[in-house]
This record gives sequence, C-alpha cells and structure tokens, in this order.
Amino acid sequence: SSARIYVASAGGVLYAFKPDGSFDWGFDTVGTFQVGPAVVQATTVTTPVDEIVIPDSVGGGNSLIWRATSASAIGVASDERDFLAAPLILNGKVYYASQNRNSGPTITHVSMQTIGADGVLGATITNAAAGATVVNPAVAFYGLVTDGTSVYAATAPASGAGALFAFNGSLSQTWTKALTAGLAGEPTFGIDGKLYASELSNSGVNSATFDPTNGNRTGFVSIGGATGIGMVPLQGSDGHIYFPRRSGQGLFAYKGNQLSWTLKTPGNTLRYATMDCQGRLFSAAGSTVFAFVSDDTGLADTAWPNLRRDSRNTGNASTGWTKYGMRTAAGPAGCIQ
Repeated sequence: SSARIYVASAGGVLYAFKPDGSFDWGFDTVGTFQVGPAVVQATTVTTPVDEIVIPDSVGGGNSLIWRATSASAIGVASDERDFLAAPLILNGKVYYASQNRNSGPTITHVSMQTIGADGVLGATITNAAAGATVVNPAVAFYGLVTDGTSVYAATAPASGAGALFAFNGSLSQTWTKALTAGLAGEPTFGIDGKLYASELSNSGVNSATFDPTNGNRTGFVSIGGATGIGMVPLQGSDGHIYFPRRSGQGLFAYKGNQLSWTLKTPGNTLRYATMDCQGRLFSAAGSTVFAFVSDDTGLADTAWPNLRRDSRNTGNASTGWTKYGMRTAAGPAGCIQ
C-alpha cells in the first residue's frame, strides 16, 4: 500500500510515484536513460530508504551511474552505458551488462559495484578484474538473470549465432556456451531449475532449455511457422509456459512441451507477457491489450519466472522474501502486487 513506483525517463528525469499514481518526487539528471532502474534498501543517517540505481547513456566520457533517494540524487562517474540490460542488484552488489563507448562501440562486458549500507557505490569492477578472460562478445547483452547465486548474461545479436555466459557473485566466469542460434531475448528460470529461452531461428525446434551448471542446451518446442521467433517466456505457477511470438502474430501456451492453446493477434506482439497474483495473463499486440484467466495462480515459484522478475529487479531468489505473484498460506494478500 505504500510502495513507490520508480521511472527513469528517456528525457533524463528520475521519478517516484505513489501507489495511487500521484507524484512524489523527481530529479532532472541532465542525462538520458535507455533502461529501467533497480532498487535497493539503504539507510541515510538512521532512516531506511529506497535507493534507485540507473546508468545514463550520455557516453563520450560523461556517463554517470545515478543513485537517488527522496533526499538526493548523486551521479558517479562511469564509462559504462547500458542499452538493453537494466541493472541487477544481488547480495549487496549491483551488476551491469555494459557497452564501453569510450573505447569503441564493440567493447562489451559485465561489471559490478558494491553497495554499502548507506547506499554508497564502490569502484566499478569488470569480470577481467575478477581473474577471468574478459567477456567481449562485441554485441550488447539482454537483461541479466540470477538464481540468487550466479549471474547469467546472454548476447543480443540481430541474427545468427550468440552466446550465454555464467558468472559467480565475484564475476569470475564459470562457463561460456556458444550458441548456433542466438537467443531472441533474456532467458527465464523454470520450475525444474533450468533456463528457458526463445532462439533466433524460424524453423524447427526454436526454443530451448539450458543447464545452469554448464550451459548445455536441450531443444524444447517449436513456436510455429516461418515467422515463429519467440520472445521472453513466462513461467506460471502450475507449470504452464507462455511464449509471445515476436512477429507473425501470436501467443503460445504450453503445459510441459504440449501445446495447450494459441492466440492469433491482430498485430505483432509488443514487448512481453506478464502475470499478476491472481494468475491473469496480460499481453499487448497492435493497439489491443489482452487479458486471460489462466490455470496458474501467479508466476512460478522460481528464481526468475518472467522478464525483470519483479519491480525491484533484485533477483531475491534465496532471501526468503514474499514470492512475487505466488499465493501463500495467507492467500492472495501474501503477494506483492
């Protein structure tokens, strides 16, 4: 009832809105933003506050990572700027999938900063500094994903091959999986603990699961037809898996690997599907928003069942927090809306 909604605008303003939609506070950062913010708890003096962490996309040696509370907004110098991957906060650290535009448009890597109890950000550390060969796939990354221990990063190629990487919490690289067909969006975790993803292929089996311990791929289902490239899958609490299709109009629902139903939409699917605490599934295509009553009772009880996981983007898989989207013993009130 009191949780704020935080927005990083394309015009460079950080906003906080109250749950009823009314304005709370905002700061003009004199920058621009390409992705959404992440939120972490911090303490200013003795007061617990939400801190918003977001990199701007100014580039040219002027990029900043912004940390903002209702009391202040502070920019920390950085040469990083993210275009597809929002920051991810996990165990007192914030992780970025970055492009270093000061060193050239093809220098990409994963980096992190520590976050103190007072919200102060530490120095930027790349995976190279963690003792591993620097990850430089020369293309951007999709959003980072975590199971509460490791961090997973998939490349975002326009077409063709790609790669999936796994890091430990200190950014030491644990494995790399070269992919003949690159991913069409970030992966999500299923109830079976495997990573699920759509692939950049419009023929044959063009979705797959990946073993989080080594990246080994297993074909999953074919998302239909010559235009059947899927998007980020959504995991439901009762085991259903939903694939919006990037083009060719459609939303596909599976029970395991068996097709349950499809929807042919009047236009191409926009963004991704999402689900609320009651199991209602939402998807948009063209100028129409669709809402379905599903057989699920919310998102799956997994580390990362959906795009961004939750509004905090914290990857709080193992912290014992109330599960987003899942009914609890207390009923629907136990969900975070």
